[in-house]
Amino acid sequence: MSVTIKQIADAAGVSRGTVDRVLHSRGHVKPELEERICRLAKEMGYQPNKLGRALVMSSRSPKIGVVCQFSETPFMNLVLTGIEQARGELRAMGTELLLETIDSYDVGRVLEAIDRMMEAGVSGLALTPGDAPEILGKIQEVTAAGVPVVTFNTDSPSSARMCYVGLDNARAGDACAGLMSTCLRSGGLVLPITGYDDHQAHSQRMTSFLNTARREFPGLQLLPCERCFDVDNIAEKAVLKALKNYPELKGIYISGNGQAGVCRALRSAGKTRDICVICYDLTEANINELKKGGIDFLIDQDAHAQGYLPATLLYDYLVMGTEPVSEFCHTEIKIKTKYNL
Repeated sequence: MSVTIKQIADAAGVSRGTVDRVLHSRGHVKPELEERICRLAKEMGYQPNKLGRALVMSSRSPKIGVVCQFSETPFMNLVLTGIEQARGELRAMGTELLLETIDSYDVGRVLEAIDRMMEAGVSGLALTPGDAPEILGKIQEVTAAGVPVVTFNTDSPSSARMCYVGLDNARAGDACAGLMSTCLRSGGLVLPITGYDDHQAHSQRMTSFLNTARREFPGLQLLPCERCFDVDNIAEKAVLKALKNYPELKGIYISGNGQAGVCRALRSAGKTRDICVICYDLTEANINELKKGGIDFLIDQDAHAQGYLPATLLYDYLVMGTEPVSEFCHTEIKIKTKYNL
C-alpha cells in the first residue's frame, strides 16, 4: 500500500497542507520542518502519484484571475510581489494569471474587473472583496457558474467563496488590546483610528480591539474612533486635534493605513516618546518608524503569502483536485518591535 500525505502529516505532527507544500516545493515552511518532512517521506517510502501527474500534464491548464484593490498602498505593493511570484511559477506550468489592480476601494470597478475576468474565461478567481452587497452577489454569480473564488486580505464569509487567505483580524485586534494594556499599565486615554468602515479587515480589527479593551482592560479610556480613509494627512490632523483636546493622551491604535501621518503629528508635537503607537504592516516606511521609535509595535500579517497563496490554492484545486485544508487559511500574527526585526 502506498504512503499517503495524511500518513506523513500524522507522523510529522503537522497538517496535510504543510506536507503538501513541502512535497510540491511551494515554500512558506520553516527549513528545519521542511527537512524533517522530506526525511520522513523518504523513510516511509512515499512515491508521488504518477497517474495524477500524467493527467495534470495532459489537461488544459486553466486561467486564473486576480483582482487586487488598494494596489498603490505600501502594504499591497508587498502583496503584489507574492502575486508576481505565483504568476511566474504558474507560467512555468503553462497556466496564465490575469491581474487587475484597483488603486482604491471602488465597488463599481471591482464588479467591472470581475466581469472582464469572466469574459476572458478564467477558471478560478481570487480577489480582495469588501462588504458591499453588490460584490457578495457577484461572488454568488461567479461560483454558480462553476468558477471557484478565493478571497484574500479581506473576506466575504457569507458568500460562496471557497476559502479566505489572510490575517485573523479579530484575533489581531484582541492581541493589540492586550499590547496596549501592557504598555499602559496604569491605564490612560487611547485614540483609535481606522481606515474605512466598510473595509472588512479594518472594521474587524477595530471592533475586536474596542470590545476586548472595554471588557478586559477598563483602565484604557477609549476616545471616539477617527476615520482617516487611509490618508496620512487626515490621520495627522486627527492626532493633532486629539493632542490639543486631550494633552494627557497615552496611546494610539491604527487598524488601517495612515501611520506616516500619525508619526508626523507626534513628532511635530514632541510626543513621540510619550505615546504608545500600535499599527499594522511591515512596510519599509513603518520599519523605519519602528527603528526611530515613532511606532512601538507593528503587526506583520505576511503580505507576500497573502499574494502568493490564493492563486496557488486555486491551481491546486483546479488542476490537482486538492481542496484547501481549511476555509480560513490564516497568516501568522507576528508582533514586531525594533528589537526583533
